[in-house]
Amino acid sequence: MTNPAQAQQCTVPNTLVNGQVADATEVMDNFNAVAACVDDTRDNAVTHEGTPAPGEIAVFDSATGITGGDLTGDVTTSGGTATTLSTTGVVPGTYTNATITVDEKGRVTFADSGALGGGGGQGSLATKYVVANAGDSFIDVKLDADDGYAYRIMVKGAPTASSRVRFRISDDNGQTYYDAPGYYKSYTSGAESSIDLTSGRTILAGRNTIITFTIAGMNVSTLEAFAVVGEVFGVDTGTSNVLRHVGGHNNGAGTGNFNAIRIFVLSGTMDDFAVYVQRVY
Repeated sequence: MTNPAQAQQCTVPNTLVNGQVADATEVMDNFNAVAACVDDTRDNAVTHEGTPAPGEIAVFDSATGITGGDLTGDVTTSGGTATTLSTTGVVPGTYTNATITVDEKGRVTFADSGALGGGGGQGSLATKYVVANAGDSFIDVKLDADDGYAYRIMVKGAPTASSRVRFRISDDNGQTYYDAPGYYKSYTSGAESSIDLTSGRTILAGRNTIITFTIAGMNVSTLEAFAVVGEVFGVDTGTSNVLRHVGGHNNGAGTGNFNAIRIFVLSGTMDDFAVYVQRVY
């Protein structure tokens, strides 16, 4: 048998002795003290309010009132004591050469596997880059930490609108990118503000495209600052189309420590837009 809840003890100001005549004032003082103690006990007693369901968590909804409730936030309950951790949207599994995003609570909120790189040069795995924000039409890649001379790069995606894919370089770790006319030329023709990686061809909306190229010579002499050469594959059902080589040498950008690149589309965005980068030298 469990013990009943203990109420607080009440004290009286006067002691009355058996057999003596009681003073009415002392008796009333004692009665008033007991009444005040009872009122205080009642006013401060904690009682349940409403109709809490069995198994719910006790929640104070006032200084003296307890009702039933649930935990909310990252950990929740639902009418019982069993707790549930909210999901982050990341698909459970094993990710290889992963790109991950961690929030301020240390939870993984994004995870994606990167592509495996081929041999040659450093023999390292390719690093996957995606858009920084949903809806962006460009991907920036910083090369400053690697300090390499040549990189093998693959771009993939399907444009949402008929488009061309272009390339720019930065020498301040991606804070700004060269975009003035004359900085980039495809071989020696024209004055462009960027290199057209699709070789002057427009990629049709929704058409899966793969662009592979190598960039080399990041810190060399004026007018030969860097070279870009590669191929464009426009992949459609049952067919593949190699357009032609693209190039970017004899540029007017001058010498400099080119340490970041930007890949961007001129119209719309790219579905499944990703850039894979591997240092080869």
